[in-house]
Amino acid sequence: MSLLSLHAFNTAWLGVPFAVGFDPALLRLSAAELEAEAADYRYVEVRCAVDALPTDRLLPANGLVQVDTQLGYQLSLRRLAARPERIDVVPFAESGPPDGRFRFLPFAAERYARLQAVDAAKLDERYQRWALDLVGEHPDGSFQLVSGERVLGYAFGRPVSATEVNLDLVAATPECDVPGLGLYVRALHAYADLGITRVTAAFSAHNLAAVNVHVALGCRITSATDIWLLERA
Repeated sequence: MSLLSLHAFNTAWLGVPFAVGFDPALLRLSAAELEAEAADYRYVEVRCAVDALPTDRLLPANGLVQVDTQLGYQLSLRRLAARPERIDVVPFAESGPPDGRFRFLPFAAERYARLQAVDAAKLDERYQRWALDLVGEHPDGSFQLVSGERVLGYAFGRPVSATEVNLDLVAATPECDVPGLGLYVRALHAYADLGITRVTAAFSAHNLAAVNVHVALGCRITSATDIWLLERA
């Protein structure tokens, strides 16, 4: 049985087979064994919970390169900071997706930017695809964050239950002139208004701005996942 499976979204994005695996055994494979395992793929991503990693030796030594640590968290919405007055919320359920493109600021600490085929435009394309999917699947949980006629940013969430949402992405636009924390707080109030009492998600430990925002919000870290990439010739 293969330790890898097709990552359909990344395969569609890059146009070549992209694999993902979650078994720490992948880290123990020799270079030849990993090459055989990955023969049908151009790229391989391995994600393992930190507490499941082998600790008896340095790993891996087979070409996988660690590129990120994702910190999972949960946050209660019962005690939020004051609602930012100058930021309003427009659900995509009312406005529909944008006529053109989402206007994202460049994303920092993005692991896929390390792949040779991925430049800033290709990375933006990934977020465009992801955001459109989220709006199409969960329009009630996806918002524009606006001030007057200006769009300051976006929030995209997936309902987990009647009272919980997974906040996949909060992103600013080039027109945004408020701190990232303000965007998050306003988005969280929007979910609280829907009856949501808990938010879960994850962020990169390599993104210090995101780390500081989530510390300020009072998030409780619930998991840590190390991530490796392999780019085959």
